[in-house]
Amino acid sequence: MGKVSLAIVLMMTCGVYADLHTVQQFGTSFDGAAQNASASLTASGSATVSGSGTYYSWVGWPVNSWASVSITFNNQTVGLGLNPDTISATRDPDGTGLVSFETVTDTLQQGTLDDLVVDLDGGTAVGLALDNIVLNGQISGLGIPVTVTLSTSGSLNDLDYDMTSGSTGSYASGAFPSITYDVSPSGTVTANWGATITGNLDISGILNVNLGTLGTLGGTESIGGVGAAGTMTLTELAGPYPKDVAVAIHSDVDAVGLSLSTSGSTSVNTFSGGTSPYYKVSFNYSMSGSMNVDASVDLYDTIIDAIPDPATLSIFGLGTGLFALARRRRR
Repeated sequence: MGKVSLAIVLMMTCGVYADLHTVQQFGTSFDGAAQNASASLTASGSATVSGSGTYYSWVGWPVNSWASVSITFNNQTVGLGLNPDTISATRDPDGTGLVSFETVTDTLQQGTLDDLVVDLDGGTAVGLALDNIVLNGQISGLGIPVTVTLSTSGSLNDLDYDMTSGSTGSYASGAFPSITYDVSPSGTVTANWGATITGNLDISGILNVNLGTLGTLGGTESIGGVGAAGTMTLTELAGPYPKDVAVAIHSDVDAVGLSLSTSGSTSVNTFSGGTSPYYKVSFNYSMSGSMNVDASVDLYDTIIDAIPDPATLSIFGLGTGLFALARRRRR
């Protein structure tokens, strides 16, 4: 974990502490302290599927020929849902951050969150699936039911939040040695996700054929202007000087919408030779809508040796004052 400390030298009288402006760059592991992110998904939109075809059966003696009847479907538009509706109860995010604050006698003043980049899904793909879409039809004149079931399987491969706004932080509550600030960063959410649509055709429970892959969804999207309002708590830890400062950040990332759209068609022909029944069917399908993601983040880190010994600062302030006085006398 890297750390940058910048001393702001003030011209003061003896005995008054100089301000110390401390800037902390998080390490990618956040010191191995506890951290988690949870995210939930919702899906909205619709899917429309239509299909038509022909079912063939062999008629033996005395005709010895194929008899055919049409398969008809009622075009259906169905709503889209998500199954399951939660990415994960807890993830293990990582990333980088930048925190700054000033310390004056027994205070933690002017705390700000200057930068925050979080890998919300912890670098691990998260499985997702849309609810099954079922299309019902029948073989004309025979009343034999035909069912087409479309299902999806895929994953949310990457979900990141990158703070793009300036420093944010205002006093919210608490007193030394622990003070909480309200933070309201704005940033960009980037998501990479994909899902594959597969189909299954069933005729009266007798014939069941896997239609294979019918289409794909997904891609990479970046959504800007996403808020992540929350709190940041700074706590001076007990122990000898120089002292450590614990940082705890909680932010709720605004829900963002990922576009969901695909369309296509496919044909199926199960003829395998001989006199076994077979069918030819063509399908048309389209989906449109959005998948919405929202996330909550908790991150913890410790800034090592952030607050020097007050005596050191006193001497430093005295030396600075005497140096300034000497310069005035020389003039």
